[in-house]
Amino acid sequence: MVSVMLIAAMNSGIPPIKCSLAEFRHSSPTWPDTVARTERIVDSATAIVLIRALGYRESRPGLADSSVVEFTVIERLRGADSLQQLAVSGRVVGNDDYNPGSVPFTNVRPAGNRGSCFADEYRAGAQYLLLLRDGTPYWRALAPVNEQVRGLTDPWVRWVRRRIASVR
Repeated sequence: MVSVMLIAAMNSGIPPIKCSLAEFRHSSPTWPDTVARTERIVDSATAIVLIRALGYRESRPGLADSSVVEFTVIERLRGADSLQQLAVSGRVVGNDDYNPGSVPFTNVRPAGNRGSCFADEYRAGAQYLLLLRDGTPYWRALAPVNEQVRGLTDPWVRWVRRRIASVR
């Protein structure tokens, strides 16, 4: 049985805020962009999936819904075994957006620093590791909750896999 999850809160699925990492740090100087914070985020994710972006979801035959991106699940690291596809509010773009930080990531990839505090851009054909909570990857501002990766052996995927195994 194929299970499909539509991830969206309100219309866009992304909280209606404007921010940047610099503004957030300035207004909250004690904000912890630490490995311990990343560990807590991974630990509190209710589902973690390695996915491939397919493109915009079609809401009606021949008419793409330009605010929802469809994905196929490559691997479930945590969560429902029946999940094979999901759809996330976001935009399809033509460029990669890998996190330039070192693993374990403590901040969002660059697309998340352009106004909403969440990376909502996905390249069709690219792979992402989504850390989901309450059915959305948009639950922790400026955090590495939907990072673009280079497959099963990507350092971020391996780190998250090790973290999951260490807390069982």
